[in-house]
Order: sequence, then C-alpha cells, then structure tokens
Amino acid sequence: DTPGHVDFSAEAERTMPILDCAVLVISGTDGVQAHTATLWHLLERYRVPTFLFINKMDLPGMERSALMAQLQQQLSPGCVDFGATREAIDPVRFITNHSSGKMGFALAKAAMHRGAEVTIVAAHTDVEPPMLCKVVKVVSAADMYREVTARADEQDIIIKAAVADYTPATVADSKMKKADADLSISLNRTQDILKYLGQQKKPGQFLCGFSMETDNVIENSQKKLLSKNCDMICANSLRTKGAGFGGDTNVITLITADGCRELDMMTKEAAAHEILTAIRSRL
Repeated sequence: DTPGHVDFSAEAERTMPILDCAVLVISGTDGVQAHTATLWHLLERYRVPTFLFINKMDLPGMERSALMAQLQQQLSPGCVDFGATREAIDPVRFITNHSSGKMGFALAKAAMHRGAEVTIVAAHTDVEPPMLCKVVKVVSAADMYREVTARADEQDIIIKAAVADYTPATVADSKMKKADADLSISLNRTQDILKYLGQQKKPGQFLCGFSMETDNVIENSQKKLLSKNCDMICANSLRTKGAGFGGDTNVITLITADGCRELDMMTKEAAAHEILTAIRSRL
C-alpha cells in the first residue's frame, strides 16, 4: 500500500505458471513462517514439484519446530503398493495381471513432491520408481501382504492397488511338461490385503483402494468401499477410452461415503495430484 511496496503473494503467484519445479530453502529470516506458508500453498495449488530444504543452523529451534508442525499438517507418511504380483505355477510359468505400475508410481512421485515420506511396496512394474522414496520389492501376493501389513501402523495414508486374488494351490518343483490332455489348475484365494487394512485401520488413518472394473463400475466400487472399510475408492473401467493398464492417461471416479466425483481424462500424474488433494481434504 506504500510507494515501492511489493505484494509478496501477488509476485510469487505471478511466477507459478512458468515453473517446472522449485527448491524451497528455509532459513531464519524475519517473517519466514508467513512467507514459507504462502509459497507452499501456491506451489501446491499450481502443482509445482517442490523440494524442501531447511537450514537448521540459521533457523532457531522453536521457530523451526513451529514451521515444521505447520507444514506437516499437509504432509503425512504414506505407503503406496502396486504392480503386477506373480503367482508361480512352476519354475517357468506364473499367473499375473496387466498392471504396469504407472499409476502407483505417479501417486508416489506426487506425494514425494508434496513432501511426504513415501514407502513403495512394488511388485513387477514396467517403469522405474521415483527418486527419494523407500522401495520394497515383492513378487507374490503373499509377499505383498507380509510387507504391507508389517508397515501399516506406521502410515497415515495407505493407497492399495492391484494384487492377485488367486494363487495356485500347489507349485510344481519342476517344469510341468505339455501333455495331450487338458490341464486344470486348482486355485486358492489369496489373503485380502485391503480387507485386513480396513479391519485394522487406526484412528486418523486414511485408506484408499483402487477398483478396476469392466461392468457396473460405480455399484461394484461402492460395495468395495463399504466391505473393505475404505475411506476412498478410485474406480475406473477397462472399457473406457483413456483408462486401463499401461497407458499414460486415466479416467477415474473418486468414491467416498459422501458420493462420487468423476474426473476428466488426464495424465496419470495429474490424476495422482487430484487423488492426493481429495485425500488431504478429508484428513
């Protein structure tokens, strides 16, 4: 309001559309908390990937603690698990699905850019995991169950994706040789990871599941929301153009107890930010 006065918020917002990424360095200058909070909200609103550094030598202990408490209201430790589990039939063959891991990695990367401490439990994927995330590699549904449930209590947000529903009842020690007769393989139900997480969900924990359907997408996903005690289901249809496995786009409906919100077709990176923003608004 005075000659020469610069509106910090307006100037900062003016630069947001042209940023590819940002490095936010926090030091002990006057007004650091107010300016940092302003920048952080703008960077998040414009979905600018941001890396946060704190100069602990410059920032007094009490001020640093207050600032981190303010930021961590938005940033929570989370676990994302995804990828195609492989259920062995014999040493050569296995049962799997078409999951590429792209949506899961997009979620992990988006959460990391928002400052979350991310643990990825990943089965087979077609893409490399994002930097600065802890990665736990697994093969089978049983492996994923063990690793996810062991870490569940430490997480504020858990995002659970595709996993095999069935596994061979027995696994041959040697390659099963081809014969003239037909072959039947007995399958057992795998442990239901999402159901277990819903049953064991601690107060304040947010559980988000995915639902890939071919028919009755909303109805089936709403049933899943209730039966698994989830807080949100991200539903999509294999029959919808731009959705499905392996692509770079997705078409998702966010389903909660409050209702459904359909998202337009967008990149999986953009969809990841929509999902995380919806989750944060409900924490």
